[in-house]
Amino acid sequence: MTGTILAVAAVAMAIAFAQGVAGFGFALLAVPVLAVVLPVKDAVVLSTLIGAANSSYQAVLLRSSIDRVRVRRYLWGSLVGAPFGFALFQVASPDVLRAIVGIAVLGGTVVVARGATGEGPRPALDRSMAVVSGVLLTSTSTNGPPLVLALRAQGVPIDSFRASLATVFAVTGLAASVAFAMVGSVDADVAALALAALPAVAVGARLGYRFRTRVAGAAFSRLVVALLVAGALVSLAPLAVSLIA
Repeated sequence: MTGTILAVAAVAMAIAFAQGVAGFGFALLAVPVLAVVLPVKDAVVLSTLIGAANSSYQAVLLRSSIDRVRVRRYLWGSLVGAPFGFALFQVASPDVLRAIVGIAVLGGTVVVARGATGEGPRPALDRSMAVVSGVLLTSTSTNGPPLVLALRAQGVPIDSFRASLATVFAVTGLAASVAFAMVGSVDADVAALALAALPAVAVGARLGYRFRTRVAGAAFSRLVVALLVAGALVSLAPLAVSLIA
């Protein structure tokens, strides 16, 4: 158990740092990495718990840059999609969950890699991506890519990008954590791992917050694409290995 706690803490600190810099990426990277040492569904629940704590901390730090209109839009859309994702979480196999994450992320990456269009507000895009985000939240804990796609497609400023995502992740993560607890998906081992990881999350988030101003413009765009690609590849790697075998 000690080795698992140390591994979870190390992963949590590193990915909290990445989210502090990029504005997203916690569940995207945490779920597939944690699934190496935990069952996939436990990895989803654990990522949701510690991701909610990390995003709450970052939302407070970045509160002055929050786009409240978009945040409300994303939260309502996520609320619509969440029940469908939760139903999927209850019945889907681990391989199906991995495939959902990897394919969804790759699809979004292709669009994000083309660059932000800067066409201004597109409420319909925000709402549709928010619903998809809600489905992914409660099925895989990886709800970031659809929102990243929507924000980058509209050329949202970097500070607002980071702050708005952190706020959405905090609220939806806390809600999903409560839902998982109510249906008994948060067992004693998962709860203990989450509590043990919190100090590491705080350290990583604070370091990422301090480093964030060094990443802007083209470097920020490259970081976004790199995180999306890395998350997709890590998610799909176990499936590729099983198909080859």
